[in-house]
Amino acid sequence: MDIKSFLITILVITLSTIASLVGLYMVRKRVAIEDLRACHEVAGYLISIIGTLYAVLLGFIVVDSLTKFDRARVLVEEEASGVANVFFLADNFPQKERHQIHVGCLRYVDAVLEEEWETMKDGQPSPRALNEIRQLWAVISRFEPKTQNNVSQWEAMLSSMDELGTSRRLRIISAKYGLSSVMATVLMIGAVITIVFTYFFGLEKFKAQAMMTALVSITLSLNICLVLLYGYPFRRGLQVEPTALMFDKKVITLELEQRGEALR
Repeated sequence: MDIKSFLITILVITLSTIASLVGLYMVRKRVAIEDLRACHEVAGYLISIIGTLYAVLLGFIVVDSLTKFDRARVLVEEEASGVANVFFLADNFPQKERHQIHVGCLRYVDAVLEEEWETMKDGQPSPRALNEIRQLWAVISRFEPKTQNNVSQWEAMLSSMDELGTSRRLRIISAKYGLSSVMATVLMIGAVITIVFTYFFGLEKFKAQAMMTALVSITLSLNICLVLLYGYPFRRGLQVEPTALMFDKKVITLELEQRGEALR
């Protein structure tokens, strides 16, 4: 998590906790403690029902966000695996096509790392990366295998390119869509209702009730922040890192240098 996202998370938790305590204070100032105690029996049953329903909903959304984040990380690894497979499968191709594919793989990885990882923060693909993968497809699709070995290598390369292209498309889709506004609104309203229900209890010691309300607010805020951070794997705070693609770039660059091939 970057420092900006960390500070925003702390600010959200702090402000929501302060707001919940201010609300509790205003209720205790305006409503007699005897009237609050008269609500204990009914409020206890209702808060257990509402709390359970909200906990189930929140739990499902948190799990879904974590799963989506992990799936996004796997997509990047599969994409990097596709690039590496295409690069090494080109070894048995004629020198001209082999060099074009090797350089095309490097250019594609560079485009993703240098440009597309930034454009994905706005949910958009990079025209440069799109152009590079199209050129790579063009070189491979135009190749006409002459031997049975070339045929098997070419078919395997097409399969790897399909894996690469599919992983890239799903990565772009994951970057474009996150938690829906409707679901975010439901989460916020549910959190507010849950906190407001803590106001219907009248403990003798205000500090004790204030501490309980603050703990409830902090817990709900932490879970909502968790959903927001993990719900956008390429756009916000806890961003998926392109570690696998960076590793590909190192391997490809080293291979090309050792073979004496031009990097461009």
